[in-house]
Amino acid sequence: MRKREVQERHDYNYAMYRTLYKKNERLRSITLLQMARQQIELHRPQMALQALELVKREKLNVAQLRSFYFYQAAAAYLDAQESWKEALSSCYAIPQKPQQLSQEEIESLFLPESNPDKLVLAVSDWEEQKASWPVVTILAAILILYTGVYYSVNGLLSWRYHYRDWVVYDSFFVLFFGWTVLTLYWLVKLFRLIGKQTEKGKGAKTVQKIFLVILWICLFLGNSLMQIAQIFGSDAEVEVQSNGVIEMKHEIWLDSPEYYYNKATGLFFRRTLTPDEIIEYGISEETLEDDSTAHASDGEIQNDSGTEEDQTTGENTTDTNIDGTTESGADTETEDPLMSQARAVYTYMKEHGEIADDGDVSQVTASCNAKGNFYAIFESGEENGNSWDNRLVYDRTSKNGECELFVYERVETGKDTQLLGFYAVNKTTGEVISGEKTSWSEVGSEAYREATGE
Repeated sequence: MRKREVQERHDYNYAMYRTLYKKNERLRSITLLQMARQQIELHRPQMALQALELVKREKLNVAQLRSFYFYQAAAAYLDAQESWKEALSSCYAIPQKPQQLSQEEIESLFLPESNPDKLVLAVSDWEEQKASWPVVTILAAILILYTGVYYSVNGLLSWRYHYRDWVVYDSFFVLFFGWTVLTLYWLVKLFRLIGKQTEKGKGAKTVQKIFLVILWICLFLGNSLMQIAQIFGSDAEVEVQSNGVIEMKHEIWLDSPEYYYNKATGLFFRRTLTPDEIIEYGISEETLEDDSTAHASDGEIQNDSGTEEDQTTGENTTDTNIDGTTESGADTETEDPLMSQARAVYTYMKEHGEIADDGDVSQVTASCNAKGNFYAIFESGEENGNSWDNRLVYDRTSKNGECELFVYERVETGKDTQLLGFYAVNKTTGEVISGEKTSWSEVGSEAYREATGE
């Protein structure tokens, strides 16, 4: 059975030698080396020597060259030719691999009293180059996979979710230094390859490998820029409370840092607090202002005169009606532009039947959440014991700078926030344009895209 398997492998190698490897001298030489070993296993030393005569030794690496001389010595010894001694000396002159037989073990096989079958068995078990794991390639694959997962998960998450601090900093260390080390490794390999190929006068494969290294360097530079941008753009965790609330610090260039709160979501993520959680944990604008004061530098002097509003730097948290009056009915001196724009959206939605006919604009209130983002409550109520409200939340200024963008969403106790619509308000004309979409990933209407430049 063993003999048949060896013969089948030999026949397969011979077929490959005559067909696919016909124009590849290196593969032909390696195949001939394998066929010579198989001929020795089949007790055909003369045919093994014939195969070895066709091998181009300059195409073999060091380990394969040592195998060549060992097979040649074994075949000559089994065929009772004196040339085996010279071949064996050449084999000894080549450094051995850890998995190969030592010189003493090889010498014992060629002693007169040694059984020739032991030599055949040694040839059968000989490994010209033990298969090893491509460590660098595996590490590069793992690094690329980790990079893809890290950025794709971050991109697919809702805007409310962010990586925790330790994930950001550990990923920076792994990705930045991992890509740097592998890039330096590939550059060293490339320079050595160029030197060897220049000596041989062959440059086709060198050009291919240069292209791959350049591609790798481009990926490395792109990843490095993204990592540095993420590190400097990431807010820092100041304190994690036992209830999972995280105090966050947002650094502002040449200005005092701002503080806000997030909620830990598992080990890897944090998210912004919902309105119900802000109430549950007792977080208000005054709390954020107190935190900012507590974290201020020792040299900062607070103004002790004036009213409480004069002493704080945050927004007045008194609920303000959308028509510009407070709950007590007193008129404000100036109207917040966002309030005016929110009123325009309310009017637009009522005209298009998106708000109940009995809605009253005077009862719509505007305020700010824990992060200081403006929002206006258009509708509210209670259903199945759960309170809910539909609110227009300010998002940002459009890409072309001509519009302010708002998100209309439903916040209900015990449920995730539901997106109901997207709206843009032209800052000059006050025109309201509906995005005609209900998710971040959807493409807005043509009018919306034209108005916002997005």
